[in-house]
Amino acid sequence: MKILYDTQCFDIQKFGGISRYFCEIMKNLPSNAEFSLPCIYSYNEYLKQTNLVKLKEFKDPNSFECFLPSMNFIGKKQLYSLKKRLLSSRFFKKRFHQQNISPVVINKQECIKTLQAKDFDIFHPTYFDPYFLEYIGKKPFVLTIHDMIYELYPEFFSNADEIIRNKKLLAEKAAKIIAVSNKTKEDIVKFYGSSFADKTEVVYHGSSLKMSDFANENIDFKTMFGRYFLYTGTRNIYKNFLFMIESCAEFLIEKDLKIVCSGSPFSNIEQKLFDSLNISDRIIHYFASDNKLFWLYKNALALIFPSYYEGFGIPILEAFEAETPCLLAKSSCFPEIAENAALYFDPKSKNEIVLAMSRILDQNLATELTLKGKQRLSDFSWEKTAEQTFNIYKSLLD
Repeated sequence: MKILYDTQCFDIQKFGGISRYFCEIMKNLPSNAEFSLPCIYSYNEYLKQTNLVKLKEFKDPNSFECFLPSMNFIGKKQLYSLKKRLLSSRFFKKRFHQQNISPVVINKQECIKTLQAKDFDIFHPTYFDPYFLEYIGKKPFVLTIHDMIYELYPEFFSNADEIIRNKKLLAEKAAKIIAVSNKTKEDIVKFYGSSFADKTEVVYHGSSLKMSDFANENIDFKTMFGRYFLYTGTRNIYKNFLFMIESCAEFLIEKDLKIVCSGSPFSNIEQKLFDSLNISDRIIHYFASDNKLFWLYKNALALIFPSYYEGFGIPILEAFEAETPCLLAKSSCFPEIAENAALYFDPKSKNEIVLAMSRILDQNLATELTLKGKQRLSDFSWEKTAEQTFNIYKSLLD
């Protein structure tokens, strides 16, 4: 069997759950499955780490490094700036049809060529651009829907209308839909109709962080930060981060605790909030690679995940792997994924957020949840994800 994936999610994400998901599927497919990913250039870290494809280094022909490379003279930077202004001017583009060829454009052209060649059995697009519909012919394709966040909270996204429209179009035309949790499947049926229940299969995620990979090292974040809760990932509005911070500010000061955040640096709005609450020294940004991320989990009092909605919630499994308790919003798929191995709180209740943080300071309770987390983790693995996904591919060819 030949499976073709495209580069959409790898062109969008340097890090992120969707690109990690597809890397793990490709990496763990059974030996009788052959896959193709026509990706020439990528900044995606998971593709680089796994070596699933041979990537070339992209050299932008319009970069300063490629401008008169063998010459060095006074005024070269000024001349390059003038060239850039000319190239980007409306007059120049209109007159000479100047186009900047980016890695994304090159990858998409390569995907289209591979689709046109028809040398594959199953196509699995990695996001919701419907460009491939005019090239795929009668070949079946499988669509993974990770969540219905755009449909539930369109006001939080500038491109919600386009994503919603494209996703529904592809869902209608897909031979099979993969939902990453029962909650996501429930939401697919809610928005698309009951006819989608039969064509949608639930396949859970796994965890890419493995304790065995980090057994020979130990990064002591407790000494670096003191006692802290860990918050991972993005901090979009629906993630409920700012409300969580407002809720626990006094508690952090009273108990001499911190919150360490991975992900992007703090925005001006976030920093102003920390300043106004007098907790700027208690909310720490620390961007971590996988090996450091494992030890951020391992040394934390708990993972705190106050989001209103997630399709799955990979950080829950990562915390379980690192033997770290979880404090989770009582919402979306969290109770489905963690079951009784976490403490839950109403994400809209300041009192419940603080109560959960306070309770987890009890070492006996923390130990109990850690043991339950390890037991629950045994139900998830990327090997299972890949096997179940492959069985869905196979079912379309039987």
